[in-house]
Amino acid sequence: MADTVLIVDDDEAVLTMLYKVIRSNGIEADTVASGEEALERTAQRTYDLILLDVNLMGMDGFQVVQTLRQRGPDPHHHRQRTQGGL
Repeated sequence: MADTVLIVDDDEAVLTMLYKVIRSNGIEADTVASGEEALERTAQRTYDLILLDVNLMGMDGFQVVQTLRQRGPDPHHHRQRTQGGL
């Protein structure tokens, strides 16, 4: 299975730049512009990495992470990594 990344940011320029960089390295990537969209997408698909802006409008990145943790681990995916903000 190929590596897959979900990029979540409400800044279109950031989404575009990250998408191009990730795809240029042969990694599959999806983009969404809100926390709500991120939750919908992660309910449909498993990602190896989620690049998540914490300062989203509406549901912020911290709320997204909290909701994902409440859902519990994906039984088909055993890796979990977190990285603090900049």
